[in-house]
Amino acid sequence: MRDKNLPVQTAFPVITRRGVNELNEELTYVFNYSCKPVEVEICVKDEKGCTDAITGISYVKGDKLRLEDWGVAVLVG
Repeated sequence: MRDKNLPVQTAFPVITRRGVNELNEELTYVFNYSCKPVEVEICVKDEKGCTDAITGISYVKGDKLRLEDWGVAVLVG
């Protein structure tokens, strides 16, 4: 079952896990378990969007998040 509260909706080979950092911000870990790059659509409900903690890139609803083969993104927000 998909979680409608996630900032991305995915299907294998892309999976997500959730957590909270020391600032009590929600984190979404997005993993690409594939030897090919993939793109997933950002579907955040909040107007602020989310930010990739690794790259610093900010995303809003409708943006595409590119994950390289075996890549990971950590979305805050």
